[in-house]
Amino acid sequence: MEFSQAASTFAEIAHLLESEESRDARVHRVLELLDHLVPNECCAFAGAALEGRPSFHHSRSRRNGAGRCSIVALGHAARDEGNREIDPSGYRSGHLVLPGHGADRIIGVLQVERHDPYDVHHVQLLSAVASQLGVYLAMVELKDRERRAQDVLPKMSRAARDVPA
Repeated sequence: MEFSQAASTFAEIAHLLESEESRDARVHRVLELLDHLVPNECCAFAGAALEGRPSFHHSRSRRNGAGRCSIVALGHAARDEGNREIDPSGYRSGHLVLPGHGADRIIGVLQVERHDPYDVHHVQLLSAVASQLGVYLAMVELKDRERRAQDVLPKMSRAARDVPA
């Protein structure tokens, strides 16, 4: 993949995450754009619970409309220091799971499945997308907490005024 194409896709992802679409629509569209960076059979993002509901987003590749990804935690390591391919641990399809960090914790995981091996460049691109999603979802969570706090403050203020001295 050319640098300009990757830069263009990342710019589109950043613009999308600032759009007015719903959270789920934004994440789903990011997963669709992921195929431009690293062609894949299937990708999914499982996020932490927001408002008590677990967040799971899934996208199928345009090339492979069948089947759904399942989030699995598989460890991957380079076969040896000189090899730039990531070992899919003997599975027919390479499952790569990357953390999406937001602030001080992991917000979710990005899983990508493909039949071809991953190289270090793929992992770097996918890590960047996982990070973008993690930061975005952390921001959504913080805004949601702020909104809930703003809803509670007037009630607490009224309750405090109604308490006899």
